[in-house]
Amino acid sequence: MSLDMTHEDVQAALAAEALDALDGPEREAVRAHLAGCPECRAELDGYREAAALLARTAPHRPMEPARSDRLRARLLARAAADRQGGEAPPAVPSAPATAPTPVIPLASRRRSALPA
Repeated sequence: MSLDMTHEDVQAALAAEALDALDGPEREAVRAHLAGCPECRAELDGYREAAALLARTAPHRPMEPARSDRLRARLLARAAADRQGGEAPPAVPSAPATAPTPVIPLASRRRSALPA
């Protein structure tokens, strides 16, 4: 089954393609479009160059498994919402409303700019 994607849809998916993050019909549709679109191929090359540069220069720090799982779940939820045209769940659950913290003004000091 082939996914019908516009030029703009493909452009929006190029960064994910550069990271090899597309699956199934979306990947097939993007790659089919790339076969006939030099503009998108050039843009994809730019994304791949940027990803390679980041991979070479950024220090590798393993992420805690629990944090990695939470991040993956949020990314998958956003991707699913994007495909369905809906809103993604908030990245951070809403905190309960609390009373505002009172502001205590400091004593004001006036200084004259004019010599005494």
